[in-house]
Amino acid sequence: MFDIHDLLPYIRDYGYIFIFFYSLGGGVLALAAGVFLASIQELDLAIVISIVAVSNGIGDLLLFYMGKYHKKELQNYSFWIKHRRKVAYSKILIKKYGVLAIFIQKFIYGVKTVVPIIFGITNYNFKKFAFFNVFASIFWSSSVGLIIFYFLDYFIHD
Repeated sequence: MFDIHDLLPYIRDYGYIFIFFYSLGGGVLALAAGVFLASIQELDLAIVISIVAVSNGIGDLLLFYMGKYHKKELQNYSFWIKHRRKVAYSKILIKKYGVLAIFIQKFIYGVKTVVPIIFGITNYNFKKFAFFNVFASIFWSSSVGLIIFYFLDYFIHD
């Protein structure tokens, strides 16, 4: 019979690695799972939040790079046809908020992968994007991670 306690050694050994790779593409689910495991003291909260911030930042930089240097391949990809609304919304977000869009996109599911690509397609300055992306990733992972942690602490441990 399967017992959840049999998984705990694997979670302790490989949990951070899983969180890192899952967070490359956004990572709110990995952040929530990691924070949950931190709340039951299987993982460390500061390490989980740090790993998610680094991984999320790297993921957005890779998406920016794809947008900047692989425009033609991306435009031939059916993603643009299937997700026209997300692309249009992302363009409006960038035009309306500029640098703030880098922060805002972290919190909006569905556009968080599109916005960095569009920043790259529009030939936005890579160094400027990277600089603000670092702070946005730290802000997003810290704020969301701590909110989830205190939510879990309030409802689970009381």
